[in-house]
Amino acid sequence: IHIDLRHVPLLEHKAEKQMIALRASDCMAEDVTSFESESAVGDLLDTLRDCRHHAFPVVDPATRRFLGLVERSTLLHVLALAKEHNALRDPAESNSDDASGAVGVVPFTEMVKRGYPAHPRMSEVVERFGAADAHLALDLLPYTNRGCYTVLERAAAMKCWMLFRTMGLRHLPVLGEDHTVRGMLTRKDLLAAAERHELEPCASAKPSETPAPERDAEGPSDISSDTTSESGGRRGIRFTDRVCAKV
Repeated sequence: IHIDLRHVPLLEHKAEKQMIALRASDCMAEDVTSFESESAVGDLLDTLRDCRHHAFPVVDPATRRFLGLVERSTLLHVLALAKEHNALRDPAESNSDDASGAVGVVPFTEMVKRGYPAHPRMSEVVERFGAADAHLALDLLPYTNRGCYTVLERAAAMKCWMLFRTMGLRHLPVLGEDHTVRGMLTRKDLLAAAERHELEPCASAKPSETPAPERDAEGPSDISSDTTSESGGRRGIRFTDRVCAKV
């Protein structure tokens, strides 16, 4: 009852039968928001403010190949602690002689001390940065899960269903043959695809293509008249009676 009241997308132990005909590409959400492995603070804040997703693919800026998955809660913690741990880099100074030493990394222990996996409010994170900080770059690779589960877009939807059930996943990136992100799967996507496919008419149930019986060219347009057998006797049932009987 509580699950229904909270609208939790719960997957049954076994996938719906209609899922056997579907692939990951039939179920995934195609409009995926991703981050480059090194992203500007301004872009990160704008995306986190406008997008409520809980995880984001991280891609190579040159090839767009998938590198891993970074969680929203992790990003908010890292941004909140980035200045304190010198985790930001100024791209304008990266190639200059005045560039400072190595860029720091926000330790995971510091995130835990601040309540991870709970995360600070978006407003608290935004307050730590000014307009002059928008261009600063943050390396996301130290905070990216580079060993997350992924599937190809041709993968069977039932396989994706079982991955969510057995591995406790919340997100499943869908990749193409070139290892670029094609979509993202969640439990809601799988349930919506199963319901949508169940309501669609079966592809094999096509209208009958059997031609209608030809009418006698010399006879009247109404074919409800009695027909005569070859022996000269009259049949006791008319064509319209047979049609009505079938109906």
